[in-house]
Amino acid sequence: MSCPTPEISPGGVRTAKISIVSGNFLDLSSLHFSFLVRNEEADAAEGAPGHPLLPLSAIPHSFWRRIRISVNGAVVEDLNFANRVEEQISRFLSTNKRRNVGDAGFGWEYLNDSNTRQLTNHTVHHSTMVGQSKTVRTGRAVRVTWRPLGLGFLQTSKFLPMLGGAASGLCIELEAASLASLPNAILCAKYTKTLICAPCALKKS
Repeated sequence: MSCPTPEISPGGVRTAKISIVSGNFLDLSSLHFSFLVRNEEADAAEGAPGHPLLPLSAIPHSFWRRIRISVNGAVVEDLNFANRVEEQISRFLSTNKRRNVGDAGFGWEYLNDSNTRQLTNHTVHHSTMVGQSKTVRTGRAVRVTWRPLGLGFLQTSKFLPMLGGAASGLCIELEAASLASLPNAILCAKYTKTLICAPCALKKS
């Protein structure tokens, strides 16, 4: 497995290409993406904290605009506006399943069926938000794990023969959302971020 662009950002290199060539069968139901999300916002003057990174959802799909999968050179999946599609599909999950999926990502600050947050002496109602993700503080990085829900190719529950490297194998391209589209996917625009695609970006369990 290789990833020639291990570090991507919305203002720089935006596409990570992951290639897997093997002589075994690949269990598509076990594939997950794991990557680091770093908040590069600097602290303000006199030690005041900078802007925290607040994702739209604890499920780390809001950073990706497009996902493209090809097998031996043939395109089998090409999903545009992946962040929007993934968010829509995730809303159909049960609360407990959505909580589990989000805990593998950034983790939830709160998530419940009544869409409320209980404070010390009163309850806050949120009419436009289903749960809220935990934030990433300035200068910190969080490793998240994510399995796309909108990719039909990964939902087939089939074993993929890798043909022993005789062909180009499995290739997955992830395109990060641009700076112009980030306010539509992230609930905080005053920050910069770098996504680091480590060698374990695609895991097979």
